[in-house]
Amino acid sequence: MQMITVHSQQKYEEQLAWYHMLGELEGEDYQFSLEKITSQKAQLEPHTDKERTYLLKAKKGNLILTTDKGGYMPLLMGVSAHNFSVDHGHLKIEATTKLQRFSAVTAIGEEHE
Repeated sequence: MQMITVHSQQKYEEQLAWYHMLGELEGEDYQFSLEKITSQKAQLEPHTDKERTYLLKAKKGNLILTTDKGGYMPLLMGVSAHNFSVDHGHLKIEATTKLQRFSAVTAIGEEHE
């Protein structure tokens, strides 16, 4: 019984981390637009700071947000596989952890001029 409880708690914590990551990426702090994308990383441009370019990518089993000027913020830990793509002009993120798979089409879209 205790093993089931621990497993459920871990799944719940992963789900919270997933939604927290999406909240950070889609929030007002950055207001990202999608610049360039490969299956392994997404280049994002914040509307709030045109001097920086941000990269969403994996590092040592974590999805992180880093900049061209260094530093990083861990967003989702324990990721065994991930993929970035474009779905109807918006960034789609897929991630797999030991316990579950996540997928979301974000509000982050390609900038049109």
